[in-house]
Amino acid sequence: MEEQDLISIGTLCEQYRLELSFFEEMGEIGLIEFTVYKGSKHVHLDALHHVEKILRIHRELHVNLEGVDVVMNILQRQEKLRQELLRVQNRLRRYEDEDTLGLS
Repeated sequence: MEEQDLISIGTLCEQYRLELSFFEEMGEIGLIEFTVYKGSKHVHLDALHHVEKILRIHRELHVNLEGVDVVMNILQRQEKLRQELLRVQNRLRRYEDEDTLGLS
């Protein structure tokens, strides 16, 4: 892992005007994963979108971190169900196409 792929928790605290304890609590709950690099905690840049989504839910909807965890789990489950529905629709379409072509 390269240093340029990481952003320090201190930088996130400054950028989002939050206390270090807020990010530590996010880590304890399991909302974000830290990488320790040169003795300090960092988040991978790929996770920044996820962090921003958590912060929007927290700030705009006034949801505490435990509630954010519930919301994120529901959103993850919804996405899995959406993908499963898409797979089923594609399979159904394939069978409908075979019927239309008289292949069945």
